[in-house]
Amino acid sequence: MDIEKQLEMDVRVDIPFALQSLRPGAQWVCRGVAFSGLEWLDQEQSQPSEQDVLDEIERLGLLKENLKYRRDRKAEYLTIEEQLDLLYWDGVNGTATWADHIAEVKAKHPKPE
Repeated sequence: MDIEKQLEMDVRVDIPFALQSLRPGAQWVCRGVAFSGLEWLDQEQSQPSEQDVLDEIERLGLLKENLKYRRDRKAEYLTIEEQLDLLYWDGVNGTATWADHIAEVKAKHPKPE
């Protein structure tokens, strides 16, 4: 799963997550929550510096905040089944209930600039 999708799921942005982002598939062990507990096992990828990891945590935290609108929208959208029902009845009745629902959610949770 890509990083943005994981951030949309409101994961914790910490050292392991930053390492996964910086060095996908690398082998390492982190004992505790501090960088000093990191044991780098990977023979193909180089270990990032502590500053690289801290910078990545900051970058991912900002990205997570920028993606908050997606989580908020997802929580408010009707289920796919309900949306399909709205679309069907909009076609039968000549209404725009589905489009109104989508527009309302998007207006309530706008995408950041």
